[in-house]
Amino acid sequence: MIACFPIGLFAPTQSTSSTTSSFVPTSLAGLELWDDASDAASITAAAAAVSRWADKSGSANDATQATAADQPTLSAASIDGLPAVVFDGTNDSLTLATPLPVADVTIAAVVKIAANAGGATIIGNTGGFAFGVSGGQLFAYTNRYSSQVAYVPDGQAHLFTLAASSASGGTHTLYVDGVAVAGGAWTSTGSTVTFDTLGTRGVEPLHGGIGELMAYSRCLTGAELDQVHAYSSQKWGTP
Repeated sequence: MIACFPIGLFAPTQSTSSTTSSFVPTSLAGLELWDDASDAASITAAAAAVSRWADKSGSANDATQATAADQPTLSAASIDGLPAVVFDGTNDSLTLATPLPVADVTIAAVVKIAANAGGATIIGNTGGFAFGVSGGQLFAYTNRYSSQVAYVPDGQAHLFTLAASSASGGTHTLYVDGVAVAGGAWTSTGSTVTFDTLGTRGVEPLHGGIGELMAYSRCLTGAELDQVHAYSSQKWGTP
């Protein structure tokens, strides 16, 4: 397996409690999207139906849904006592104001996928490219790289991370709760697709809740991934 940094377990034990408690996603350079369901001020909802999830990164990359029937629901105390934006597994989705390139990127999402869900797109586009779960596998699928590994959702919250770099011909790695589980070299070159939608890729909509999603415009280092993992564990109770 090839990665854009040494593969390993980026565990909270590598961070001191003071470092973990002081970390916020903006502590790292390159943050281009930060959705945080625990921040009520960032969510516009009517009767819990979410029409806008404001981006806290400073990039104004808000996620919106104008169609009432397709709006996800803000659910209180959904993940370790904190709220989550819950997608119904049928037609709920939110569209980003600015699509995310998938070449040099790190996407880290705290997601509670319904147990045994066959398909659950975390982020993708309507062309079918995505990062999520499909047919019992965690996968990342773009026009530059593709990886998958056996994964059956257990109904608990986890930190799912995709990190990709265009350096040295291109590499990418998938992580679950800080553990590298799949990855490899890029398989093609050319124009890069983007991810522009939370909760669907045109098929396999997400059945579950997103507590927090962070995206950086670069491949984070191992030490930085450790910080993100420790932050998720402390805040959301992920393993």
